[in-house]
This record gives sequence, C-alpha cells and structure tokens, in this order.
Amino acid sequence: MEEEIAGLAVASGCRIVIPQHHDPLFQGSKKTDLSELKKIIAEKSNINFKELVPGKWYVFE
Repeated sequence: MEEEIAGLAVASGCRIVIPQHHDPLFQGSKKTDLSELKKIIAEKSNINFKELVPGKWYVFE
C-alpha cells in the first residue's frame, strides 16, 4: 500500500505531502506505515514529507 501511495504523491507533482491519519474518514481503515512511506517518497522524489499533528499548522514556503 505504501508503494501505491508514494507513487500517487510523486505523480501528482506535489511539493509537500501530509498524510491525514487523524481524519475521521480514515477511522477503521488500515493504517499506512508512515516511516516506510516517508522512506519511499524520499528515495523517489524531492517531496517534503510532513506528519499531520492536530492543531499544528505548517507554513507554506
């Protein structure tokens, strides 16, 4: 699953990816291994990987 998600992120052309595990839509679904996802994205692109922390805002650079 992590390979597929990383492939979608790279194909989208995004500069930043923030997985949203805390989104209620994902409750009950299989959790993605974030460390594996981060590793794959780092190997295949220059995408900036951030983790979603409820209440924390990231500044767009």
